[in-house]
Parts: sequence; C-alpha cells; structure tokens
Amino acid sequence: MKLLILFISIMFSSLAVSDFENPARYTLSSQCVKSVEIRQSEDAPYFLLLIEVKANEAQKIYLFSKENVKKIVEFNDAKGMQLMSARVMEPFSSRFIITSDTEVIANSIKESLLNIPGKCGSNAIAN
Repeated sequence: MKLLILFISIMFSSLAVSDFENPARYTLSSQCVKSVEIRQSEDAPYFLLLIEVKANEAQKIYLFSKENVKKIVEFNDAKGMQLMSARVMEPFSSRFIITSDTEVIANSIKESLLNIPGKCGSNAIAN
C-alpha cells in the first residue's frame, strides 16, 4: 500500500494566484478517520501525523486527490479549522501524512480528528 507524504513546499513563481484564493477543501472528522499516529520526523524538526481514513472514505479521498493533482488543497477538521494546506503531487486514498511544527499542535490535531464528529469530504460543511 502506498503512503503519500504531503509537504508544504511552495515555489511562488510557479503557482497561480487562484491556487491560494480558492483551494479545494476536504473535511476530516471522527466519522471518517480510523487512526492518527504521531512521529517525529527524522529529516527535519517536524512532527508527522500518519492519518488513516476508514474504508468507506478511502474512495472519496482518492477521487478528491486525483481531481486536485498539482493543485493546492486545504484539509480542515469538522469545526472548519484549517489543519494544513499542501500541493497534491499524486492521488492518495486511505493513508497519508500531514506535518506539524510542534508536538503540541500535532496532539491537538490528533484529538480533533479522533473526537469531533461531523461530515467528511470535499463538500462537507463544518458544524
């Protein structure tokens, strides 16, 4: 199974303004997240959140990522709080990684994803 790492690596000269103004959004909540594991990155002072979505969400997130390859996307929690913006480099489905600057923020994201219910998906509306 392929595991995709989403990093924020933006080269401003190659990005369209619309990528930042209207990013595609995907909401994650306890209804679709199966597990979240936190690890410290070996290469940089970041914390990695290994997110696995439930089987019924994997196809939806795959279609979302496939539709948004080479575009900036935004991941939000069920309350609408932005977790991360990143450029999708290739489609992914059930497992992916987002990064955090600190362990405190990583733990906060983990708690949010595992404990706050809400709709999931690209057209989900935050509660």
